[in-house]
Amino acid sequence: MSIRFRHLPAVFLLSALCAAANTCVAQSGSLPDRHWHIEVEDLRPDPENGLVIDWVYFVFHDGDFDLYDYGKPAPEGLRWLANHGYRDRLVDQAFEQLNDEEWQWVQIRTPFSSLDGDNANSQAPGPFFVPEGRFLTYFARVYPSDDAFVGNADPQRYELIDENGDFTGPLIIDVYGSDILDAGTKENLEADLIGLDRHFSDERGDPFEEPFTSDPVLPHPGYNGSYGNPDDEPVRLMVAGETYCQESGTGGSFCHEYDPASIDFSQPGYPLMRLRINLLGSFFHGAWSGSYFNPALSGEGFSFEFFDENPPRALFYWYTFQPDDSGEPMWLIGEGWLDEYQVFNFDIYEVTGGSMASISNPNNADLSNWGSGLLLPRNASDPACRGFRLFLTPEDETLELDLPSGGNFGTYVYPLEALTTRLTGLDKYCGNTSGVSVSIFP
Repeated sequence: MSIRFRHLPAVFLLSALCAAANTCVAQSGSLPDRHWHIEVEDLRPDPENGLVIDWVYFVFHDGDFDLYDYGKPAPEGLRWLANHGYRDRLVDQAFEQLNDEEWQWVQIRTPFSSLDGDNANSQAPGPFFVPEGRFLTYFARVYPSDDAFVGNADPQRYELIDENGDFTGPLIIDVYGSDILDAGTKENLEADLIGLDRHFSDERGDPFEEPFTSDPVLPHPGYNGSYGNPDDEPVRLMVAGETYCQESGTGGSFCHEYDPASIDFSQPGYPLMRLRINLLGSFFHGAWSGSYFNPALSGEGFSFEFFDENPPRALFYWYTFQPDDSGEPMWLIGEGWLDEYQVFNFDIYEVTGGSMASISNPNNADLSNWGSGLLLPRNASDPACRGFRLFLTPEDETLELDLPSGGNFGTYVYPLEALTTRLTGLDKYCGNTSGVSVSIFP
């Protein structure tokens, strides 16, 4: 079974709530029952004519999974992945290194409208998976190439759960052209390239037989004739570009043109992709903080703050008016925490009796119970940090509010959207979706 993610404009690597299929798990873990939300965002300067990545692989482990050693020949698992695109030997490598540890393998299929002739996939929710292991190793092949890839050599570079069992994220990994590596398994002759001369799934032969090499894993110099590799020959991709065409699954054809300027990843600051990893239940993190309102109810609004990690907590201020049509202002405070169902629950209080900037406020301002509430995402496909739904249950059962019914979650639901743009410096923590539906096919 495989998992394919639905294509959205300007996104070539979509988010997941994440994939449990194509997952290899060794031993049941003792970590808390938590689920990952993984998102891979397209940062390529030219998605239509740029580089291609077909899968992104993740191994969650306890710090001992050695994908490769910088400056040494690639291990067998990486050789097979680099030359074939086959993950089986790499999974075997993980089992050999981690068979007595808690670990997990997850892979995400990346869709390209121009490289996939059949995007008609039915949508299904989930499934989710429970994390195993404290550290993350990621890797992916890069095309067109013989053996170019990205991935971290240090198995403990990305810690997701600390030694006390606390989540350290959200974890953001920005991947640039300077991170692309040469697996050292074939000479860079650019004469027989996967993703150009051959289909991505074409078999390449035994990675230990000629003309394959055993050179060390080193930074990729760039395509011949590129910014970072101007003198190497023969020059092919950097001359006039190349076009990759293939018959689609529906009998038609589709093509992808590689523009020389768009695929020259050796240029300084060339962005490739952003990996964003968070716990599903706590994706309301600090970057979600800000001012929120409902345009249909403009004139009142909310300020939300998300803070702490053990447990995650939240606070909101509701600037509104008395429900008796007097026009008198009313100030409500919601104090929340993340419950065992990974939902933020709030106790809501009304503030009365104070005076503006008065030193008597600590003695005179009074908090009284107004009701309760809980917070859920607005829609899974909405951009993160842009909106959610606040479900409200007033203590006063006779109180009637001009809000939709909250159904099983509360007496009323208050749909909210962000009043301002994302907070300066925190935009990268938000992403393109709050969650996502995935297509599952055999």
